[in-house]
Amino acid sequence: MGAARGGTSGRLLPADAVPPVGSLLDVAPHRAAPALTARLLDSGHDRLVLGPPTDVLGTPTEMVEGEEVDLVWGEHGDVVGVAALLERRTGPGWTAVVVAPPQRVQRRDAVRVPVDLRATLARDGAGDGAPGTLDVPVADLSESGARCVVDPVALRLEQGERVRLGLPVAGLSGPLAAQVVHRRFRAGSRGVLVGLRLVDLSDGDADVLRRHVFARLRELRRRGAL
Repeated sequence: MGAARGGTSGRLLPADAVPPVGSLLDVAPHRAAPALTARLLDSGHDRLVLGPPTDVLGTPTEMVEGEEVDLVWGEHGDVVGVAALLERRTGPGWTAVVVAPPQRVQRRDAVRVPVDLRATLARDGAGDGAPGTLDVPVADLSESGARCVVDPVALRLEQGERVRLGLPVAGLSGPLAAQVVHRRFRAGSRGVLVGLRLVDLSDGDADVLRRHVFARLRELRRRGAL
Protein backbone atom coordinates (compact mmCIF):
# COMPACT_ATOMS: atom_id res chain seq x y z
CA MET A 1 0.00 0.00 0.00
CA GLY A 2 1.36 3.42 -0.86
CA ALA A 3 0.49 7.05 -1.41
CA ALA A 4 -1.69 7.91 -4.34
CA ARG A 5 -0.18 9.42 -7.46
CA GLY A 6 0.95 13.02 -7.29
CA GLY A 7 -1.14 16.04 -8.21
CA THR A 8 -1.15 19.73 -7.37
CA SER A 9 1.82 20.66 -5.15
CA GLY A 10 0.95 21.31 -1.52
CA ARG A 11 -2.16 19.14 -1.47
CA LEU A 12 -2.48 16.07 0.74
CA LEU A 13 -5.13 14.73 -1.62
CA PRO A 14 -3.89 15.26 -5.21
CA ALA A 15 -6.46 16.63 -7.64
CA ASP A 16 -6.25 13.50 -9.80
CA ALA A 17 -7.01 11.29 -6.78
CA VAL A 18 -10.27 13.06 -5.82
CA PRO A 19 -13.29 10.82 -6.59
CA PRO A 20 -15.89 12.19 -9.03
CA VAL A 21 -18.79 14.19 -7.60
CA GLY A 22 -21.66 11.80 -7.02
CA SER A 23 -19.42 8.93 -5.89
CA LEU A 24 -20.55 6.88 -2.91
CA LEU A 25 -17.88 6.89 -0.18
CA ASP A 26 -17.54 4.60 2.82
CA VAL A 27 -17.39 6.61 6.06
CA ALA A 28 -15.63 4.82 8.94
CA PRO A 29 -15.72 6.79 12.21
CA HIS A 30 -12.79 6.11 14.54
CA ARG A 31 -15.25 5.61 17.40
CA ALA A 32 -17.22 2.38 17.56
CA ALA A 33 -19.98 2.87 15.00
CA PRO A 34 -21.82 0.91 12.32
CA ALA A 35 -20.67 1.03 8.70
CA LEU A 36 -21.77 4.27 7.00
CA THR A 37 -21.85 5.66 3.46
CA ALA A 38 -22.19 9.18 2.09
CA ARG A 39 -22.47 10.74 -1.37
CA LEU A 40 -19.72 13.15 -2.49
CA LEU A 41 -21.43 16.47 -3.32
CA ASP A 42 -18.43 18.71 -4.02
CA SER A 43 -14.66 18.95 -3.49
CA GLY A 44 -11.95 21.58 -3.02
CA HIS A 45 -8.38 21.91 -1.78
CA ASP A 46 -8.11 18.93 0.63
CA ARG A 47 -11.84 19.20 1.34
CA LEU A 48 -14.64 16.82 0.46
CA VAL A 49 -18.27 17.89 0.86
CA LEU A 50 -20.40 14.92 1.86
CA GLY A 51 -24.11 14.31 1.95
CA PRO A 52 -25.66 12.99 5.17
CA PRO A 53 -23.90 9.75 6.24
CA THR A 54 -26.36 6.84 6.41
CA ASP A 55 -26.22 3.30 7.78
CA VAL A 56 -26.87 0.07 5.85
CA LEU A 57 -30.63 0.68 6.11
CA GLY A 58 -30.33 4.20 4.68
CA THR A 59 -31.02 5.88 8.03
CA PRO A 60 -29.14 9.19 8.53
CA THR A 61 -26.59 8.94 11.35
CA GLU A 62 -25.71 11.83 13.65
CA MET A 63 -22.08 12.89 13.44
CA VAL A 64 -20.06 15.32 15.60
CA GLU A 65 -18.08 18.38 14.51
CA GLY A 66 -14.37 17.57 14.70
CA GLU A 67 -14.98 13.82 14.50
CA GLU A 68 -12.19 11.70 12.98
CA VAL A 69 -13.21 9.42 10.12
CA ASP A 70 -11.67 7.37 7.34
CA LEU A 71 -13.15 7.93 3.87
CA VAL A 72 -12.78 5.02 1.45
CA TRP A 73 -13.72 4.61 -2.22
CA GLY A 74 -12.93 2.50 -5.27
CA GLU A 75 -10.91 3.79 -8.23
CA HIS A 76 -9.92 1.82 -11.35
CA GLY A 77 -9.84 -1.48 -9.48
CA ASP A 78 -7.95 0.01 -6.51
CA VAL A 79 -9.21 0.94 -3.06
CA VAL A 80 -8.29 4.44 -1.83
CA GLY A 81 -8.61 5.65 1.76
CA VAL A 82 -7.91 8.97 3.48
CA ALA A 83 -8.05 10.12 7.09
CA ALA A 84 -10.23 13.22 7.57
CA LEU A 85 -11.89 15.45 10.14
CA LEU A 86 -15.51 16.55 9.91
CA GLU A 87 -14.89 20.30 9.96
CA ARG A 88 -18.39 21.74 9.80
CA ARG A 89 -21.93 21.08 8.74
CA THR A 90 -22.69 21.96 5.13
CA GLY A 91 -26.47 21.93 4.76
CA PRO A 92 -27.64 18.47 5.82
CA GLY A 93 -24.15 17.03 5.28
CA TRP A 94 -20.55 17.76 6.24
CA THR A 95 -17.32 19.25 4.94
CA ALA A 96 -14.48 16.80 5.64
CA VAL A 97 -10.88 18.06 5.76
CA VAL A 98 -8.23 15.59 4.60
CA VAL A 99 -5.48 15.31 7.25
CA ALA A 100 -3.14 12.68 5.74
CA PRO A 101 -2.09 11.53 2.26
CA PRO A 102 -4.32 8.89 0.68
CA GLN A 103 -3.43 5.23 0.89
CA ARG A 104 -4.02 3.02 -2.14
CA VAL A 105 -4.10 -0.76 -2.51
CA GLN A 106 -5.01 -3.00 -5.42
CA ARG A 107 -7.95 -5.26 -4.63
CA ARG A 108 -5.95 -8.34 -5.65
CA ASP A 109 -3.37 -7.36 -3.00
CA ALA A 110 -5.91 -6.82 -0.24
CA VAL A 111 -4.54 -5.22 2.92
CA ARG A 112 -4.09 -7.66 5.80
CA VAL A 113 -4.26 -6.25 9.31
CA PRO A 114 -3.83 -7.84 12.76
CA VAL A 115 -7.09 -7.98 14.69
CA ASP A 116 -8.35 -8.94 18.13
CA LEU A 117 -11.50 -10.86 17.22
CA ARG A 118 -13.11 -14.16 18.07
CA ALA A 119 -15.05 -15.89 15.32
CA THR A 120 -17.04 -19.06 14.84
CA LEU A 121 -15.73 -21.66 12.42
CA ALA A 122 -17.55 -24.73 11.11
CA ARG A 123 -17.41 -27.08 8.15
CA ASP A 124 -19.59 -25.96 5.28
CA GLY A 125 -23.12 -27.27 5.77
CA ALA A 126 -23.04 -27.24 9.56
CA GLY A 127 -25.48 -24.79 11.13
CA ASP A 128 -24.54 -22.23 13.77
CA GLY A 129 -24.10 -23.97 17.11
CA ALA A 130 -23.95 -27.43 15.49
CA PRO A 131 -21.41 -29.98 16.77
CA GLY A 132 -18.01 -29.13 15.33
CA THR A 133 -18.60 -25.38 15.44
CA LEU A 134 -15.65 -23.77 17.19
CA ASP A 135 -15.01 -20.39 18.76
CA VAL A 136 -11.60 -19.38 17.36
CA PRO A 137 -9.30 -16.35 17.70
CA VAL A 138 -8.65 -14.46 14.46
CA ALA A 139 -5.00 -13.47 13.99
CA ASP A 140 -5.46 -11.18 11.00
CA LEU A 141 -8.07 -10.17 8.48
CA SER A 142 -8.30 -8.79 4.95
CA GLU A 143 -11.02 -8.18 2.39
CA SER A 144 -10.12 -11.54 0.83
CA GLY A 145 -9.41 -13.81 3.78
CA ALA A 146 -8.39 -14.43 7.38
CA ARG A 147 -6.03 -16.49 9.50
CA CYS A 148 -7.41 -18.23 12.58
CA VAL A 149 -5.88 -20.35 15.33
CA VAL A 150 -7.68 -23.71 15.39
CA ASP A 151 -7.38 -26.64 17.80
CA PRO A 152 -6.77 -29.57 15.39
CA VAL A 153 -8.18 -32.06 17.88
CA ALA A 154 -11.51 -30.23 18.12
CA LEU A 155 -11.72 -29.51 14.38
CA ARG A 156 -9.30 -31.07 11.91
CA LEU A 157 -9.35 -29.20 8.62
CA GLU A 158 -7.70 -30.23 5.37
CA GLN A 159 -6.33 -27.96 2.66
CA GLY A 160 -9.06 -27.16 0.13
CA GLU A 161 -11.89 -27.87 2.58
CA ARG A 162 -14.85 -25.48 2.61
CA VAL A 163 -15.90 -23.84 5.89
CA ARG A 164 -18.18 -21.12 7.24
CA LEU A 165 -16.57 -18.22 9.11
CA GLY A 166 -18.72 -16.11 11.44
CA LEU A 167 -17.02 -12.78 12.10
CA PRO A 168 -18.28 -10.30 14.73
CA VAL A 169 -18.17 -7.37 12.28
CA ALA A 170 -21.25 -5.13 12.12
CA GLY A 171 -22.91 -5.03 8.72
CA LEU A 172 -22.00 -8.51 7.47
CA SER A 173 -24.89 -10.51 6.06
CA GLY A 174 -23.96 -13.61 8.11
CA PRO A 175 -21.28 -16.33 8.23
CA LEU A 176 -18.97 -16.18 5.20
CA ALA A 177 -18.00 -19.06 2.92
CA ALA A 178 -14.27 -19.75 2.91
CA GLN A 179 -11.72 -22.31 1.77
CA VAL A 180 -8.71 -23.60 3.69
CA VAL A 181 -5.57 -22.58 1.76
CA HIS A 182 -2.88 -23.56 4.27
CA ARG A 183 -2.27 -24.99 7.74
CA ARG A 184 0.83 -24.08 9.73
CA PHE A 185 1.82 -25.74 12.98
CA ARG A 186 3.22 -23.29 15.52
CA ALA A 187 6.17 -24.22 17.73
CA GLY A 188 5.19 -24.58 21.38
CA SER A 189 1.48 -24.28 20.67
CA ARG A 190 -1.27 -26.83 20.22
CA GLY A 191 -3.18 -24.51 17.91
CA VAL A 192 -2.71 -24.58 14.13
CA LEU A 193 -2.68 -21.34 12.14
CA VAL A 194 -5.27 -21.90 9.41
CA GLY A 195 -5.31 -19.59 6.39
CA LEU A 196 -8.75 -19.03 4.87
CA ARG A 197 -9.64 -17.52 1.50
CA LEU A 198 -13.14 -16.05 1.32
CA VAL A 199 -15.18 -17.34 -1.61
CA ASP A 200 -18.44 -16.18 -3.22
CA LEU A 201 -18.18 -12.94 -1.23
CA SER A 202 -20.88 -10.41 -2.08
CA ASP A 203 -19.91 -6.84 -2.94
CA GLY A 204 -21.75 -5.66 0.18
CA ASP A 205 -19.82 -7.97 2.51
CA ALA A 206 -16.53 -7.11 0.77
CA ASP A 207 -17.23 -3.41 1.36
CA VAL A 208 -17.99 -4.03 5.05
CA LEU A 209 -14.71 -5.93 5.50
CA ARG A 210 -12.77 -3.25 3.65
CA ARG A 211 -14.18 -0.53 5.91
CA HIS A 212 -13.33 -2.58 9.00
CA VAL A 213 -9.75 -3.21 7.80
CA PHE A 214 -9.11 0.47 6.97
CA ALA A 215 -10.53 1.57 10.34
CA ARG A 216 -8.36 -0.99 12.14
CA LEU A 217 -5.26 0.18 10.25
CA ARG A 218 -5.98 3.75 11.25
CA GLU A 219 -6.44 2.73 14.91
CA LEU A 220 -3.14 0.81 14.97
CA ARG A 221 -1.23 3.69 13.36
CA ARG A 222 -2.68 6.14 15.88
CA ARG A 223 -1.49 3.90 18.71
CA GLY A 224 1.95 3.52 17.11
CA ALA A 225 1.47 -0.22 16.69
CA LEU A 226 2.30 -0.11 12.95
